[in-house]
Amino acid sequence: MREDMKAVIADTFSQMLDKEDIDKITVTKLIAECHISRQTFYYHFKDIMDVLEWTFRRATQELAQIARSKVPELDLSVDDLEVMLRFYACGMVGVLLQYMEKPNLNEEKLVIQMEKIITGKMFPGKHD
Repeated sequence: MREDMKAVIADTFSQMLDKEDIDKITVTKLIAECHISRQTFYYHFKDIMDVLEWTFRRATQELAQIARSKVPELDLSVDDLEVMLRFYACGMVGVLLQYMEKPNLNEEKLVIQMEKIITGKMFPGKHD
């Protein structure tokens, strides 16, 4: 049941992220959405960032399983994938933090540019 409750909290957190910015999500809001007590939340997680990290680790493990099922010869461990995803996530967060301070930010253009980087389409000849 412990992992199930963690999953419920993390899934609810992910749904909330679809609707609002992470800095607007509080433990109080999350426990209200989950219909759980504060004590239950803190039994499973330290804080909101702990929920984000756990969600990230779970997604990394799921991605590794999917990748191995589609490409059995792929020699990437969960740790390798986690480092790779953290590298991209930290880079994206860094870019977002720097660009969010710009007064005339074209958010749509930035999202398109970041998508091109992530998908490998930013560089010529990489449109496969």
